Order: sequence, then structure tokens, then C-alpha cells
Amino acid sequence: MPTTLITFLGLVPAARGGAYEETRYVLGQRGFTTRFLGAGLAEALEVDTVRILGTTGSMWDVLADVLGATRDEATWVELADAVAADKVSEALLARVEAELNAHGRRHFELRLIPYGFEEGVQVDILQTLAEGLGRPDDRLHLDITHGLRHLPMLGLLSAFYLQALGHARVDEIFYGALDRGGAAGTPVVSLRGLLKVQDWVRCLEQFEKDGDYGIFRDLLVAEGLAGKLLAEAAFLERVGNLSLAQKKLNSFWQGAAAPASPTGRMFFPLLKARLAWRTSARRSEWERKLAEQALAKADYLRASIFAFESRISARVERDGGDTNNFQQDREAAERALEQETWDARVDCKSERSFRTLKYLRNQLAHGVRANVDAQGITRLTAEFVVSLAGDEDKLRPWLAAALRG
Repeated sequence: MPTTLITFLGLVPAARGGAYEETRYVLGQRGFTTRFLGAGLAEALEVDTVRILGTTGSMWDVLADVLGATRDEATWVELADAVAADKVSEALLARVEAELNAHGRRHFELRLIPYGFEEGVQVDILQTLAEGLGRPDDRLHLDITHGLRHLPMLGLLSAFYLQALGHARVDEIFYGALDRGGAAGTPVVSLRGLLKVQDWVRCLEQFEKDGDYGIFRDLLVAEGLAGKLLAEAAFLERVGNLSLAQKKLNSFWQGAAAPASPTGRMFFPLLKARLAWRTSARRSEWERKLAEQALAKADYLRASIFAFESRISARVERDGGDTNNFQQDREAAERALEQETWDARVDCKSERSFRTLKYLRNQLAHGVRANVDAQGITRLTAEFVVSLAGDEDKLRPWLAAALRG
């Protein structure tokens, strides 16, 4: 798989030497000495492409010296003058890039970026970072050691941006911790944990949106947990098989040890809290809690389905029946609830009306208008359901009240 290292080039004021100091870096068990960490990382990681981003005033002349692109003395002198004047151009960098790629083992890409003080140019930087990384099997390393102080944050955002687009897999984010250097050298720190945090945040956001906790499967597997079991439970819940979904969820939590990573241990309780419906003793409570969760996500179809089924389950439980017996107990409970609504002449606009809840579920499930041509109370109910389905400001509070009732 093609591997790219993206790194930033900064500027050291002349009063401080005008160049990065020669430094011994330590990456795991490997050590190397260089003035520019990106150059050492490129060798250590054996990357295919090195993309170096800097401003018009970055130390491009020092970089050319570090990488051995000084054969063309006229170009190097012109480059040094341009750096001093903060006027390095893309055309000049193209000449340096050509010299680097004429003799090197890997491909170099030198890219000018703006200083990034405004939103528009910050977006330009993100796009420059992502340029050409359009294959799903691209692997990316990011070095945020050098450059202006705000560029590492843009670099981190670029990693999230690339992963969101599916354009590359960001394997590592590196930082040379110069202030932590010692006799053995300066450690190159992996900030991979930040990517893991983002992975969990992304999955939580997706779960909050649609309620499908199967999205955590791969993260849980990476933590040494039975993520496949959780994904199976999520599937069963999505198709309405709550009894089996609850059993699989209970099996998952009973067998779940602590996640392997600190990141996993931080987020695991949040996931557990969001799946608390499984701890309810009664099926009607499972369904009511799931209906409330769906309503909070504006998933009105699932909210109406679970609210409807919760009413039936509560009636079966009251009568001492089996909530999993569909052909007898649940069908009998549904008929009884409909008859009670009819006999009591419950107002069709009332959240207590089982018939209205049933019509609403049917309309949302099938995507067709209720039968407004029917006679009597059926017609009134159908007309009210149509009005609910056409106005979110009416539908949400009515469903919320139906769940409380």
C-alpha cells in the first residue's frame, strides 16, 4: 500500500541560529540524527512519498541542504534570498522538488501553504494536505513537530478530514518532544491515541443519530471484546427481535472485561449507559425506553412502532400472558385494546387512544395516507393521524405524551 508522510516546515529566527539544531531522535528502538525530523522519519518509516508543507518564509533553503538538493547553486542562493524576504514561490519550489526527485529513492512534494490566520486559508491548508490522497488503501503518517504553533492543530484536523472522506488511513501522528530530550535523545511521541478518541467520538455521534450500536463492532474487537456479539444484538434490535437482542446484550456485558486501552476504558461506560434498556425486567419497559430513545433522535417511525408494541406488551403482562406469544397473547391484547378504545369512546386526539397510535404506526411504516374516506370515528382518527404526520411540532409532543400514558 502506498505510504505518505506529511510534515510541516517552520522558521527559526536568525537570532536563534536560523535553522533547526542537529538533534538525535529516538523512535521506538531506532535512533537517528537530523535537523529536520521529517527527513529522519521518512528514512525510518521507509515511506513512498514525503509531502512537506511550509509558508513563503519557511526554511526551504535549510531543508534543501538537509536533503542534499544544493547541486544547483544558483537555485539554492535564489531560494535562500526568497526565504529571507518571505517570498518563496511555487515555481522556485518546483525547481528544488525536481532536483530532489531526480536522485532520491522516494518522491518529494513541496507545497506552499498560507499562514492560516483566517478560516478560508485554513480550509485551503486542509485541501492541500488532502490533495491526491484519493485511494482507500493510502496509508498516511503525520508529523506535527515543526511549523507555526497553530499548524499542528490543522494537521490533526486534516487527519480527521481524510478519514471522514475515506481517502486514507492515518496510521500515526508523530511529535518530536524536544523539551523531553535527555542523554538517550529526543523521544518521537506517537499521538495515535488522539485518532482513537476521534474514532470513538465519531461512533458515538453516529449512534446518537440512528441508534445503531453495531457501529462499535470494530472498536470493541480492537479492545479485545466481543464486538461481533454486540453487532448481532444491534441487528436483532433493528429488526424487532428484542428478546434475542436482550439476551445477546446480556451475554456481551456479562463476558466483557475492561477494554484494553485507556481510550476504550474512558468511553465504555458511555456506551453501557446508552444500552441500559436491556436491564429492565419487563418487555414493555424495553420497548418504552427504545421508543423514547427513537423519539429523541427524531426517528418517528421506530418511536411509533416501539410505543405501539409497548402498549401491547403491557396489556399481556397485566393479563399474565407471554409477551413472546404473537399468535395468541399479543394478538388478543391488541384486539382488547382496540375494543376498549372504541367502547370508552376515547377522543381520537387523546394520547390514550390506542387506535390513533395504531393508525399512526401504520401510516409512518407504509408511507401512505390514512383512510380519510372512512366513516365516523375511523374517519376522524384518520384525519388526525394525517395532521400529525404532516407537522413535526404536533407529532413529537403527541408521541411523547403517548409514551407517558
